[in-house]
Amino acid sequence: MPKATDAFVYRRISQDRSGAELGVERQLTACQALADAEGLRVIEVFTDNDVSAYSGKNRPQYESMLSRLNEVSHVIALRSDRFYRSLSDFAQFVEKCKAEDVVILPVDGDRIDPKSAGGMLTATMLAGLAQYESSYKADRVSAKSKQTIADGRHTGGVRPFGWHVLPRTPEEIAQKRGGRYSLNDREATALQVAIEDILERGRSLGSIARDWNDPLRAGGPLTTSTGGRWGATQLRQVLVRPRNAGISTYRGEVLAEDKIPPIISTATLRAMERHLNRNRLPNHTNKAVHLLSGIAECHCGRPVNAAQVGGRELDPETGKKAKHHVYRCQGQGAGHVAKRSAHVDQAVKLAILEWFSHPFLYKMESREEDRERAEELEQQTNELKRRLDEASDAYVSGRLEVNMLERVQRDVKEKRTAIEAEQAAIRGSRVMVPQEDFYKIHQQTTLFSEYQDWHIDDKREFIRDTLKIVLLSNEPKAPRQFDPHSVVVSVKKGLDPSEVRLDEEGREDPDSFVTGERVGAYWHQFETLEHFADRRKAYEAGVARIRRMEQRAPD
Repeated sequence: MPKATDAFVYRRISQDRSGAELGVERQLTACQALADAEGLRVIEVFTDNDVSAYSGKNRPQYESMLSRLNEVSHVIALRSDRFYRSLSDFAQFVEKCKAEDVVILPVDGDRIDPKSAGGMLTATMLAGLAQYESSYKADRVSAKSKQTIADGRHTGGVRPFGWHVLPRTPEEIAQKRGGRYSLNDREATALQVAIEDILERGRSLGSIARDWNDPLRAGGPLTTSTGGRWGATQLRQVLVRPRNAGISTYRGEVLAEDKIPPIISTATLRAMERHLNRNRLPNHTNKAVHLLSGIAECHCGRPVNAAQVGGRELDPETGKKAKHHVYRCQGQGAGHVAKRSAHVDQAVKLAILEWFSHPFLYKMESREEDRERAEELEQQTNELKRRLDEASDAYVSGRLEVNMLERVQRDVKEKRTAIEAEQAAIRGSRVMVPQEDFYKIHQQTTLFSEYQDWHIDDKREFIRDTLKIVLLSNEPKAPRQFDPHSVVVSVKKGLDPSEVRLDEEGREDPDSFVTGERVGAYWHQFETLEHFADRRKAYEAGVARIRRMEQRAPD
Protein backbone atom coordinates (compact mmCIF):
# COMPACT_ATOMS: atom_id res chain seq x y z
CA MET A 1 0.00 0.00 0.00
CA PRO A 2 1.29 3.49 -0.81
CA LYS A 3 2.16 5.73 2.06
CA ALA A 4 -0.05 8.81 2.25
CA THR A 5 2.88 11.21 2.57
CA ASP A 6 5.30 9.61 0.09
CA ALA A 7 5.86 11.11 -3.38
CA PHE A 8 7.90 10.71 -6.52
CA VAL A 9 9.40 13.67 -8.39
CA TYR A 10 9.71 13.50 -12.16
CA ARG A 11 11.80 16.01 -14.05
CA ARG A 12 12.50 16.24 -17.78
CA ILE A 13 13.99 18.73 -20.21
CA SER A 14 13.69 18.26 -23.99
CA GLN A 15 17.03 19.82 -25.02
CA ASP A 16 20.11 20.24 -22.86
CA ARG A 17 22.33 22.33 -25.15
CA SER A 18 25.01 22.95 -22.52
CA GLY A 19 25.08 19.41 -21.15
CA ALA A 20 25.17 20.82 -17.61
CA GLU A 21 21.65 19.61 -16.69
CA LEU A 22 20.82 23.02 -15.24
CA GLY A 23 17.21 22.78 -16.43
CA VAL A 24 16.43 19.57 -14.55
CA GLU A 25 18.22 20.90 -11.46
CA ARG A 26 15.94 23.97 -11.41
CA GLN A 27 12.93 21.67 -11.76
CA LEU A 28 14.03 19.65 -8.72
CA THR A 29 14.32 22.75 -6.55
CA ALA A 30 10.78 23.85 -7.40
CA CYS A 31 9.34 20.34 -6.95
CA GLN A 32 11.04 19.87 -3.56
CA ALA A 33 9.62 23.21 -2.37
CA LEU A 34 6.08 22.07 -3.34
CA ALA A 35 6.56 18.73 -1.56
CA ASP A 36 7.65 20.53 1.60
CA ALA A 37 4.63 22.85 1.42
CA GLU A 38 2.28 19.86 1.03
CA GLY A 39 3.91 17.91 3.83
CA LEU A 40 5.13 15.17 1.48
CA ARG A 41 8.33 13.13 1.64
CA VAL A 42 10.13 12.69 -1.68
CA ILE A 43 11.42 9.12 -1.69
CA GLU A 44 12.90 9.10 -5.20
CA VAL A 45 13.62 11.45 -8.09
CA PHE A 46 13.31 10.24 -11.72
CA THR A 47 15.15 12.22 -14.40
CA ASP A 48 15.08 12.11 -18.21
CA ASN A 49 17.50 14.74 -19.50
CA ASP A 50 17.61 15.88 -23.14
CA VAL A 51 14.63 13.64 -24.06
CA SER A 52 11.44 15.05 -25.56
CA ALA A 53 8.13 13.41 -24.67
CA TYR A 54 6.68 14.48 -28.02
CA SER A 55 9.53 12.96 -30.06
CA GLY A 56 8.43 9.41 -29.26
CA LYS A 57 11.87 8.49 -27.93
CA ASN A 58 12.06 6.02 -25.07
CA ARG A 59 12.07 7.66 -21.62
CA PRO A 60 13.60 5.00 -19.36
CA GLN A 61 13.16 6.90 -16.08
CA TYR A 62 9.52 7.74 -16.85
CA GLU A 63 8.78 4.08 -17.59
CA SER A 64 10.49 3.05 -14.36
CA MET A 65 8.38 5.53 -12.38
CA LEU A 66 5.14 4.23 -13.94
CA SER A 67 6.00 0.68 -12.89
CA ARG A 68 6.36 1.77 -9.24
CA LEU A 69 3.37 4.10 -8.73
CA ASN A 70 1.98 1.68 -6.15
CA GLU A 71 4.68 2.89 -3.72
CA VAL A 72 3.47 6.51 -3.42
CA SER A 73 0.36 8.66 -3.16
CA HIS A 74 1.56 11.65 -5.18
CA VAL A 75 3.73 12.40 -8.23
CA ILE A 76 5.22 15.88 -8.61
CA ALA A 77 6.52 17.68 -11.69
CA LEU A 78 7.11 21.28 -12.77
CA ARG A 79 4.11 21.11 -15.11
CA SER A 80 1.70 18.34 -16.05
CA ASP A 81 3.12 18.30 -19.62
CA ARG A 82 6.39 16.96 -18.18
CA PHE A 83 4.54 13.62 -17.94
CA TYR A 84 2.86 13.67 -21.35
CA ARG A 85 2.79 15.70 -24.56
CA SER A 86 0.16 13.78 -26.51
CA LEU A 87 -3.32 12.44 -25.80
CA SER A 88 -2.13 8.84 -26.09
CA ASP A 89 0.54 9.44 -23.43
CA PHE A 90 -2.06 11.19 -21.27
CA ALA A 91 -4.49 8.27 -21.40
CA GLN A 92 -1.81 5.79 -20.34
CA PHE A 93 -0.48 7.99 -17.53
CA VAL A 94 -3.83 9.02 -16.06
CA GLU A 95 -5.26 5.50 -16.15
CA LYS A 96 -2.18 4.24 -14.31
CA CYS A 97 -2.49 6.97 -11.66
CA LYS A 98 -6.21 6.27 -11.31
CA ALA A 99 -5.62 2.54 -10.79
CA GLU A 100 -3.00 3.21 -8.09
CA ASP A 101 -4.91 6.10 -6.46
CA VAL A 102 -2.09 8.56 -7.13
CA VAL A 103 -2.63 12.36 -7.23
CA ILE A 104 -0.78 14.47 -9.81
CA LEU A 105 0.82 17.62 -8.36
CA PRO A 106 2.20 20.15 -10.89
CA VAL A 107 4.19 23.09 -9.51
CA ASP A 108 2.68 25.43 -12.12
CA GLY A 109 -1.00 24.40 -11.95
CA ASP A 110 -3.75 22.83 -9.88
CA ARG A 111 -3.64 19.36 -8.41
CA ILE A 112 -5.25 16.63 -10.52
CA ASP A 113 -7.17 13.77 -8.89
CA PRO A 114 -7.79 11.18 -11.65
CA LYS A 115 -10.66 9.63 -9.67
CA SER A 116 -12.75 12.82 -9.71
CA ALA A 117 -14.74 14.10 -12.70
CA GLY A 118 -13.29 17.57 -12.30
CA GLY A 119 -9.77 16.21 -12.15
CA MET A 120 -10.26 14.21 -15.37
CA LEU A 121 -11.71 17.27 -17.14
CA THR A 122 -8.73 19.38 -16.10
CA ALA A 123 -6.22 16.69 -17.11
CA THR A 124 -7.88 16.18 -20.52
CA MET A 125 -7.84 19.90 -21.30
CA LEU A 126 -4.20 20.23 -20.27
CA ALA A 127 -3.21 17.22 -22.38
CA GLY A 128 -4.95 18.70 -25.43
CA LEU A 129 -3.19 22.03 -24.91
CA ALA A 130 0.17 20.26 -24.51
CA GLN A 131 -0.28 18.37 -27.79
CA TYR A 132 -1.32 21.59 -29.55
CA GLU A 133 1.74 23.41 -28.21
CA SER A 134 4.08 20.64 -29.36
CA SER A 135 2.50 20.48 -32.83
CA TYR A 136 2.58 24.26 -33.18
CA LYS A 137 6.23 24.38 -32.11
CA ALA A 138 7.11 21.61 -34.59
CA ASP A 139 5.40 23.55 -37.40
CA ARG A 140 7.33 26.70 -36.53
CA VAL A 141 10.63 24.81 -36.43
CA SER A 142 9.82 23.18 -39.77
CA ALA A 143 8.98 26.51 -41.39
CA LYS A 144 12.19 28.07 -40.03
CA SER A 145 14.27 25.15 -41.34
CA LYS A 146 12.68 25.38 -44.80
CA GLN A 147 13.40 29.09 -45.02
CA THR A 148 17.01 28.60 -43.91
CA ILE A 149 17.58 25.80 -46.44
CA ALA A 150 15.85 27.71 -49.25
CA ASP A 151 18.22 30.60 -48.57
CA GLY A 152 21.24 28.29 -48.94
CA ARG A 153 22.26 28.54 -45.30
CA HIS A 154 23.46 26.11 -42.66
CA THR A 155 20.72 24.88 -40.32
CA GLY A 156 23.12 23.97 -37.53
CA GLY A 157 24.90 20.82 -36.40
CA VAL A 158 27.72 19.10 -38.28
CA ARG A 159 28.83 20.78 -41.50
CA PRO A 160 28.16 18.83 -44.70
CA PHE A 161 31.14 16.99 -46.21
CA GLY A 162 32.53 19.03 -49.12
CA TRP A 163 31.83 22.50 -47.73
CA HIS A 164 32.93 24.95 -45.08
CA VAL A 165 30.36 26.98 -43.15
CA LEU A 166 31.33 30.65 -43.31
CA PRO A 167 31.43 32.63 -40.05
CA ARG A 168 28.20 34.55 -39.50
CA THR A 169 28.09 38.32 -39.73
CA PRO A 170 26.84 40.36 -36.72
CA GLU A 171 23.63 40.97 -38.63
CA GLU A 172 23.12 37.24 -39.24
CA ILE A 173 23.76 36.48 -35.57
CA ALA A 174 21.24 39.13 -34.50
CA GLN A 175 18.63 37.73 -36.90
CA LYS A 176 19.46 34.12 -35.89
CA ARG A 177 20.28 33.18 -39.47
CA GLY A 178 22.61 30.33 -40.39
CA GLY A 179 25.97 30.79 -42.08
CA ARG A 180 26.52 30.37 -45.81
CA TYR A 181 28.57 27.63 -47.48
CA SER A 182 31.90 27.73 -49.31
CA LEU A 183 33.60 24.78 -50.97
CA ASN A 184 36.15 22.70 -49.09
CA ASP A 185 38.60 22.24 -51.98
CA ARG A 186 40.15 18.95 -50.78
CA GLU A 187 36.84 17.25 -50.02
CA ALA A 188 35.07 18.63 -53.10
CA THR A 189 37.88 17.41 -55.37
CA ALA A 190 37.80 13.97 -53.74
CA LEU A 191 34.06 13.76 -54.40
CA GLN A 192 34.50 14.77 -58.04
CA VAL A 193 37.23 12.17 -58.60
CA ALA A 194 35.23 9.45 -56.82
CA ILE A 195 32.12 10.09 -58.91
CA GLU A 196 34.16 10.09 -62.12
CA ASP A 197 35.84 6.81 -61.12
CA ILE A 198 32.49 5.17 -60.41
CA LEU A 199 30.71 6.34 -63.57
CA GLU A 200 33.57 6.02 -66.05
CA ARG A 201 35.67 3.20 -64.62
CA GLY A 202 33.16 1.18 -62.59
CA ARG A 203 35.13 1.56 -59.36
CA SER A 204 33.41 0.19 -56.25
CA LEU A 205 32.38 2.14 -53.18
CA GLY A 206 34.51 -0.10 -50.98
CA SER A 207 37.64 0.66 -53.00
CA ILE A 208 37.06 4.42 -52.73
CA ALA A 209 36.34 4.16 -48.99
CA ARG A 210 39.64 2.32 -48.43
CA ASP A 211 41.46 4.96 -50.45
CA TRP A 212 39.94 7.79 -48.39
CA ASN A 213 40.71 6.00 -45.11
CA ASP A 214 44.33 5.29 -46.10
CA PRO A 215 46.70 6.96 -43.57
CA LEU A 216 49.33 7.23 -46.33
CA ARG A 217 47.00 9.26 -48.55
CA ALA A 218 48.48 12.63 -49.57
CA GLY A 219 47.44 15.11 -46.88
CA GLY A 220 46.42 12.31 -44.54
CA PRO A 221 43.25 10.20 -44.48
CA LEU A 222 40.07 11.87 -45.66
CA THR A 223 37.61 11.58 -42.77
CA THR A 224 33.89 12.20 -42.50
CA SER A 225 32.69 15.58 -41.21
CA THR A 226 32.67 14.11 -37.69
CA GLY A 227 36.21 12.73 -38.03
CA GLY A 228 35.16 9.11 -38.57
CA ARG A 229 36.20 6.48 -41.10
CA TRP A 230 34.30 5.93 -44.33
CA GLY A 231 32.27 2.85 -45.14
CA ALA A 232 30.35 1.98 -48.30
CA THR A 233 27.00 2.99 -46.75
CA GLN A 234 28.15 6.45 -45.66
CA LEU A 235 29.86 7.00 -48.99
CA ARG A 236 26.74 6.03 -50.95
CA GLN A 237 24.67 8.55 -48.96
CA VAL A 238 27.15 11.34 -49.59
CA LEU A 239 27.48 10.65 -53.33
CA VAL A 240 23.76 11.07 -54.10
CA ARG A 241 23.00 14.18 -52.02
CA PRO A 242 21.16 16.81 -54.09
CA ARG A 243 23.39 19.34 -52.34
CA ASN A 244 26.32 18.05 -54.43
CA ALA A 245 24.75 19.77 -57.46
CA GLY A 246 23.85 22.91 -55.50
CA ILE A 247 20.23 21.78 -54.96
CA SER A 248 18.65 22.65 -51.60
CA THR A 249 15.98 20.19 -50.43
CA TYR A 250 13.83 19.68 -47.34
CA ARG A 251 12.31 16.23 -46.81
CA GLY A 252 12.50 15.53 -50.54
CA GLU A 253 11.07 18.90 -51.64
CA VAL A 254 13.34 21.03 -53.85
CA LEU A 255 13.52 24.54 -52.41
CA ALA A 256 16.33 26.15 -54.44
CA GLU A 257 18.90 25.22 -57.09
CA ASP A 258 21.38 28.10 -57.08
CA LYS A 259 22.05 29.01 -53.45
CA ILE A 260 24.85 26.53 -52.63
CA PRO A 261 28.22 26.32 -54.46
CA PRO A 262 27.91 23.06 -56.48
CA ILE A 263 30.53 20.33 -56.64
CA ILE A 264 29.11 18.53 -59.70
CA SER A 265 26.52 19.24 -62.36
CA THR A 266 22.88 18.19 -62.05
CA ALA A 267 23.33 15.76 -64.98
CA THR A 268 26.23 14.06 -63.19
CA LEU A 269 24.14 13.79 -60.00
CA ARG A 270 21.30 12.09 -61.88
CA ALA A 271 23.77 9.70 -63.54
CA MET A 272 25.17 8.85 -60.11
CA GLU A 273 21.68 8.19 -58.74
CA ARG A 274 20.81 5.91 -61.66
CA HIS A 275 24.08 4.00 -61.33
CA LEU A 276 23.79 3.34 -57.59
CA ASN A 277 20.05 2.62 -57.65
CA ARG A 278 20.49 0.17 -60.51
CA ASN A 279 23.03 -1.80 -58.49
CA ARG A 280 21.12 -1.63 -55.20
CA LEU A 281 19.23 -4.93 -55.17
CA PRO A 282 17.70 -6.78 -52.18
CA ASN A 283 20.42 -8.50 -50.14
CA HIS A 284 22.98 -6.90 -52.47
CA THR A 285 26.42 -6.05 -51.16
CA ASN A 286 28.68 -3.55 -52.82
CA LYS A 287 31.72 -5.69 -52.11
CA ALA A 288 33.10 -7.33 -55.25
CA VAL A 289 33.24 -11.14 -55.02
CA HIS A 290 33.88 -12.34 -58.59
CA LEU A 291 36.93 -11.13 -60.49
CA LEU A 292 35.40 -10.71 -63.95
CA SER A 293 31.68 -10.19 -63.36
CA GLY A 294 30.55 -7.21 -65.46
CA ILE A 295 34.04 -6.97 -67.07
CA ALA A 296 34.37 -10.03 -69.32
CA GLU A 297 32.08 -10.20 -72.35
CA CYS A 298 30.23 -12.92 -74.21
CA HIS A 299 31.16 -13.22 -77.88
CA CYS A 300 27.81 -11.51 -78.60
CA GLY A 301 29.12 -8.33 -76.98
CA ARG A 302 27.06 -8.42 -73.77
CA PRO A 303 28.80 -8.46 -70.37
CA VAL A 304 28.70 -11.62 -68.27
CA ASN A 305 27.49 -11.83 -64.69
CA ALA A 306 28.29 -14.36 -61.98
CA ALA A 307 25.67 -17.01 -61.20
CA GLN A 308 25.48 -20.22 -59.20
CA VAL A 309 24.44 -23.47 -60.94
CA GLY A 310 24.26 -27.15 -60.10
CA GLY A 311 26.98 -29.39 -61.45
CA ARG A 312 26.93 -32.98 -62.68
CA GLU A 313 29.13 -34.35 -59.91
CA LEU A 314 27.85 -35.26 -56.45
CA ASP A 315 29.18 -33.53 -53.36
CA PRO A 316 30.80 -36.29 -51.25
CA GLU A 317 29.77 -34.57 -48.00
CA THR A 318 26.09 -33.87 -48.78
CA GLY A 319 25.39 -36.49 -51.44
CA LYS A 320 23.73 -33.80 -53.53
CA LYS A 321 24.83 -32.29 -56.81
CA ALA A 322 27.68 -29.88 -56.16
CA LYS A 323 27.10 -26.22 -56.97
CA HIS A 324 29.64 -23.95 -58.59
CA HIS A 325 29.82 -20.41 -59.94
CA VAL A 326 29.80 -19.55 -63.62
CA TYR A 327 30.12 -16.41 -65.73
CA ARG A 328 26.87 -16.31 -67.70
CA CYS A 329 25.91 -14.02 -70.57
CA GLN A 330 22.99 -11.68 -69.94
CA GLY A 331 21.54 -12.58 -73.36
CA GLN A 332 18.69 -15.05 -73.75
CA GLY A 333 18.57 -18.12 -75.98
CA ALA A 334 21.06 -20.67 -77.29
CA GLY A 335 24.64 -19.81 -78.21
CA HIS A 336 25.43 -17.54 -75.26
CA VAL A 337 28.24 -18.54 -72.90
CA ALA A 338 28.16 -19.93 -69.37
CA LYS A 339 31.64 -20.93 -68.16
CA ARG A 340 32.86 -21.98 -64.75
CA SER A 341 34.31 -18.84 -63.19
CA ALA A 342 37.24 -20.61 -61.46
CA HIS A 343 38.62 -21.78 -64.83
CA VAL A 344 38.13 -18.41 -66.52
CA ASP A 345 39.81 -16.60 -63.61
CA GLN A 346 42.82 -18.91 -63.83
CA ALA A 347 43.13 -18.38 -67.60
CA VAL A 348 43.11 -14.59 -67.07
CA LYS A 349 45.74 -15.01 -64.35
CA LEU A 350 47.98 -16.75 -66.87
CA ALA A 351 47.48 -13.91 -69.34
CA ILE A 352 48.34 -11.32 -66.68
CA LEU A 353 51.47 -13.27 -65.73
CA GLU A 354 52.50 -13.20 -69.41
CA TRP A 355 51.62 -9.51 -69.67
CA PHE A 356 54.01 -8.70 -66.80
CA SER A 357 56.88 -10.39 -68.65
CA HIS A 358 57.11 -7.76 -71.40
CA PRO A 359 58.78 -4.34 -71.39
CA PHE A 360 56.34 -1.57 -72.25
CA LEU A 361 57.76 1.02 -74.59
CA TYR A 362 54.62 3.13 -74.92
CA LYS A 363 52.13 4.69 -72.59
CA MET A 364 49.15 6.98 -73.00
CA GLU A 365 49.86 10.68 -72.58
CA SER A 366 48.17 13.91 -73.55
CA ARG A 367 49.48 15.80 -76.57
CA GLU A 368 51.69 18.82 -75.93
CA GLU A 369 48.99 21.27 -76.97
CA ASP A 370 46.47 19.47 -74.78
CA ARG A 371 48.81 19.61 -71.79
CA GLU A 372 49.22 23.34 -72.26
CA ARG A 373 45.47 23.78 -72.50
CA ALA A 374 44.96 21.59 -69.42
CA GLU A 375 47.31 23.86 -67.46
CA GLU A 376 45.35 26.89 -68.63
CA LEU A 377 42.08 25.28 -67.53
CA GLU A 378 43.60 24.43 -64.14
CA GLN A 379 44.63 28.08 -63.73
CA GLN A 380 41.12 29.18 -64.67
CA THR A 381 39.67 26.79 -62.10
CA ASN A 382 41.95 28.19 -59.40
CA GLU A 383 40.98 31.72 -60.41
CA LEU A 384 37.28 30.83 -60.08
CA LYS A 385 37.94 29.38 -56.61
CA ARG A 386 39.78 32.56 -55.62
CA ARG A 387 36.94 34.71 -56.95
CA LEU A 388 34.35 32.70 -55.01
CA ASP A 389 36.42 32.88 -51.80
CA GLU A 390 36.81 36.65 -52.16
CA ALA A 391 33.07 37.07 -52.68
CA SER A 392 32.35 34.94 -49.60
CA ASP A 393 34.79 36.96 -47.48
CA ALA A 394 33.25 40.20 -48.75
CA TYR A 395 29.78 38.98 -47.84
CA VAL A 396 30.88 37.97 -44.32
CA SER A 397 32.48 41.38 -43.75
CA GLY A 398 29.34 43.18 -44.97
CA ARG A 399 30.94 44.57 -48.16
CA LEU A 400 28.76 42.49 -50.51
CA GLU A 401 25.00 42.04 -50.63
CA VAL A 402 23.53 38.53 -50.69
CA ASN A 403 22.10 38.96 -54.20
CA MET A 404 25.58 39.80 -55.53
CA LEU A 405 27.05 36.75 -53.79
CA GLU A 406 24.41 34.54 -55.41
CA ARG A 407 25.19 36.10 -58.81
CA VAL A 408 28.90 35.29 -58.37
CA GLN A 409 28.04 31.70 -57.36
CA ARG A 410 25.87 31.19 -60.46
CA ASP A 411 28.54 32.63 -62.76
CA VAL A 412 31.25 30.43 -61.21
CA LYS A 413 29.01 27.37 -61.53
CA GLU A 414 28.43 27.96 -65.26
CA LYS A 415 32.11 28.51 -66.00
CA ARG A 416 33.23 25.48 -63.95
CA THR A 417 30.75 23.28 -65.83
CA ALA A 418 32.23 24.40 -69.16
CA ILE A 419 35.80 23.86 -67.90
CA GLU A 420 34.98 20.35 -66.61
CA ALA A 421 33.52 19.41 -70.02
CA GLU A 422 36.68 20.56 -71.82
CA GLN A 423 38.91 18.76 -69.30
CA ALA A 424 36.97 15.53 -69.89
CA ALA A 425 37.46 15.92 -73.65
CA ILE A 426 41.21 16.31 -73.17
CA ARG A 427 41.38 13.18 -71.03
CA GLY A 428 39.67 11.26 -73.81
CA SER A 429 42.13 12.34 -76.54
CA ARG A 430 45.42 10.94 -75.26
CA VAL A 431 47.97 9.34 -77.60
CA MET A 432 50.76 6.72 -77.35
CA VAL A 433 54.14 8.20 -76.50
CA PRO A 434 57.43 6.22 -76.62
CA GLN A 435 58.93 5.61 -73.17
CA GLU A 436 62.01 4.09 -71.64
CA ASP A 437 61.22 0.43 -70.97
CA PHE A 438 60.23 0.09 -67.35
CA TYR A 439 59.23 -3.60 -67.08
CA LYS A 440 61.96 -6.23 -67.50
CA ILE A 441 61.46 -9.96 -67.80
CA HIS A 442 63.13 -10.63 -64.45
CA GLN A 443 60.46 -8.44 -62.84
CA GLN A 444 57.70 -10.82 -63.87
CA THR A 445 57.55 -12.81 -60.64
CA THR A 446 57.82 -9.73 -58.45
CA LEU A 447 55.14 -7.82 -60.31
CA PHE A 448 52.77 -10.78 -60.40
CA SER A 449 53.26 -11.42 -56.68
CA GLU A 450 52.38 -7.80 -55.97
CA TYR A 451 49.28 -8.16 -58.14
CA GLN A 452 48.23 -11.25 -56.18
CA ASP A 453 48.31 -9.22 -52.96
CA TRP A 454 45.99 -6.53 -54.30
CA HIS A 455 42.42 -6.25 -53.06
CA ILE A 456 39.88 -7.69 -55.52
CA ASP A 457 38.56 -4.18 -56.25
CA ASP A 458 42.02 -3.09 -57.35
CA LYS A 459 42.49 -6.24 -59.46
CA ARG A 460 39.18 -5.59 -61.21
CA GLU A 461 40.17 -1.98 -61.85
CA PHE A 462 43.52 -3.08 -63.33
CA ILE A 463 41.88 -5.67 -65.60
CA ARG A 464 39.16 -3.27 -66.70
CA ASP A 465 41.72 -0.60 -67.64
CA THR A 466 44.24 -2.94 -69.30
CA LEU A 467 42.62 -5.99 -70.87
CA LYS A 468 39.65 -6.92 -73.00
CA ILE A 469 38.29 -10.38 -72.19
CA VAL A 470 35.86 -12.18 -74.50
CA LEU A 471 34.42 -15.64 -73.79
CA LEU A 472 33.73 -17.89 -76.79
CA SER A 473 31.31 -20.81 -77.06
CA ASN A 474 32.80 -24.28 -77.23
CA GLU A 475 33.16 -25.77 -80.69
CA PRO A 476 30.50 -28.28 -81.82
CA LYS A 477 31.02 -31.77 -80.40
CA ALA A 478 33.90 -30.50 -78.24
CA PRO A 479 34.47 -32.17 -74.86
CA ARG A 480 32.30 -30.74 -72.08
CA GLN A 481 35.34 -29.38 -70.29
CA PHE A 482 36.88 -25.95 -70.04
CA ASP A 483 38.91 -25.06 -73.13
CA PRO A 484 41.45 -22.24 -72.51
CA HIS A 485 41.19 -21.38 -76.21
CA SER A 486 37.67 -20.06 -75.47
CA VAL A 487 39.00 -17.20 -73.31
CA VAL A 488 40.30 -14.43 -75.57
CA VAL A 489 42.51 -11.98 -73.63
CA SER A 490 43.77 -8.97 -75.57
CA VAL A 491 45.48 -5.75 -74.55
CA LYS A 492 43.48 -2.56 -74.92
CA LYS A 493 44.55 0.00 -77.48
CA GLY A 494 47.55 2.05 -76.44
CA LEU A 495 48.83 -0.51 -73.94
CA ASP A 496 50.41 -3.05 -76.35
CA PRO A 497 53.77 -4.43 -75.21
CA SER A 498 56.84 -3.99 -77.32
CA GLU A 499 57.31 -6.25 -80.32
CA VAL A 500 60.02 -8.31 -78.63
CA ARG A 501 60.67 -9.75 -75.23
CA LEU A 502 63.79 -9.09 -73.15
CA ASP A 503 65.79 -11.94 -71.68
CA GLU A 504 66.92 -12.15 -68.07
CA GLU A 505 69.90 -9.88 -68.79
CA GLY A 506 67.73 -7.24 -70.39
CA ARG A 507 68.71 -8.06 -74.00
CA GLU A 508 66.21 -8.37 -76.82
CA ASP A 509 65.18 -11.92 -77.71
CA PRO A 510 64.70 -11.96 -81.52
CA ASP A 511 62.86 -15.29 -81.41
CA SER A 512 60.03 -13.97 -79.26
CA PHE A 513 56.98 -12.11 -80.46
CA VAL A 514 53.82 -10.46 -79.15
CA THR A 515 50.62 -10.21 -81.14
CA GLY A 516 48.14 -7.38 -80.93
CA GLU A 517 45.31 -9.90 -80.86
CA ARG A 518 46.34 -11.98 -77.88
CA VAL A 519 48.77 -11.65 -75.01
CA GLY A 520 52.15 -13.15 -75.95
CA ALA A 521 52.84 -16.72 -74.93
CA TYR A 522 49.29 -17.07 -73.64
CA TRP A 523 48.09 -16.74 -77.25
CA HIS A 524 50.88 -18.98 -78.52
CA GLN A 525 50.02 -21.78 -76.09
CA PHE A 526 46.27 -21.93 -76.56
CA GLU A 527 45.65 -20.58 -80.06
CA THR A 528 48.20 -22.61 -81.98
CA LEU A 529 47.76 -25.97 -80.20
CA GLU A 530 45.46 -27.95 -82.47
CA HIS A 531 44.18 -30.59 -80.08
CA PHE A 532 42.03 -29.90 -77.03
CA ALA A 533 44.08 -32.28 -74.88
CA ASP A 534 47.27 -30.33 -75.64
CA ARG A 535 45.63 -27.00 -74.81
CA ARG A 536 44.24 -28.42 -71.63
CA LYS A 537 47.64 -29.80 -70.63
CA ALA A 538 49.32 -26.43 -71.24
CA TYR A 539 46.59 -24.70 -69.22
CA GLU A 540 46.95 -27.06 -66.26
CA ALA A 541 50.73 -26.65 -66.33
CA GLY A 542 50.32 -22.88 -66.19
CA VAL A 543 47.86 -23.14 -63.29
CA ALA A 544 50.29 -25.40 -61.43
CA ARG A 545 53.05 -22.82 -61.97
CA ILE A 546 50.88 -20.06 -60.48
CA ARG A 547 50.07 -22.22 -57.47
CA ARG A 548 53.76 -22.87 -56.87
CA MET A 549 54.42 -19.12 -57.04
CA GLU A 550 51.64 -18.49 -54.53
CA GLN A 551 53.01 -21.12 -52.16
CA ARG A 552 56.48 -19.56 -52.31
CA ALA A 553 55.12 -16.07 -51.67
CA PRO A 554 56.20 -14.66 -48.29
CA ASP A 555 53.51 -14.28 -45.62
